[in-house]
Amino acid sequence: MEEEKCSKIVEELLQEDGLRALYNSILKSQSFAVSCYDCKKHEPGSSYTKARAYFSAPHLEDSESQLKPKIVVCSNKMESKNQIRRILMHEMVHAYDHCVSRKNLTSCEELACSEVRAAREGECRDNFNHGIGELCGVLGVNPLNDEFGNGKLGEICGWFKKKCAKEHAIRSTTIVFPIDGSRCVKSSFDRCFAAFEPQTKPQTEMN
Repeated sequence: MEEEKCSKIVEELLQEDGLRALYNSILKSQSFAVSCYDCKKHEPGSSYTKARAYFSAPHLEDSESQLKPKIVVCSNKMESKNQIRRILMHEMVHAYDHCVSRKNLTSCEELACSEVRAAREGECRDNFNHGIGELCGVLGVNPLNDEFGNGKLGEICGWFKKKCAKEHAIRSTTIVFPIDGSRCVKSSFDRCFAAFEPQTKPQTEMN
């Protein structure tokens, strides 16, 4: 996708209710930037050339750093608005956890928790597990609502959404912590999947 088109989509998405609320809650705590560009062209040789997007920030204890936290969406990896929406939400959760909740994302446990939350809101938000989320919606179970209910269908849809979030979180965390990543995700999964800050309750309305 062209950088200009990607940047325009990002601007549009930041006006949507869910992303706008999260974006504003972060800005109240700390200024940060959201950009969209070709990572392969702008950062040759960097590990970011293989990424779809990333969040970067100075360490929490580095109070003298002049660097601002930032989210970069790699336009060269983007294909659609829905893909950008999911990825932007994923990275925005990391930004919130770092800037507002002051989580140390260089810690295995805290990164794992953030990855669980980011996957739940991003890649696994609605159409998780290769279309199962969409099927749940067709069958009357709202895939955006993480409180699926006690019915059998709700339990099945909830199980697949949690499976999606756990798999994505393990994959992401083990890139940074290849030995302990899986353990960190599994030990914190239930607590972190149920943590909806800054939301007060799970999303229940489909857009």
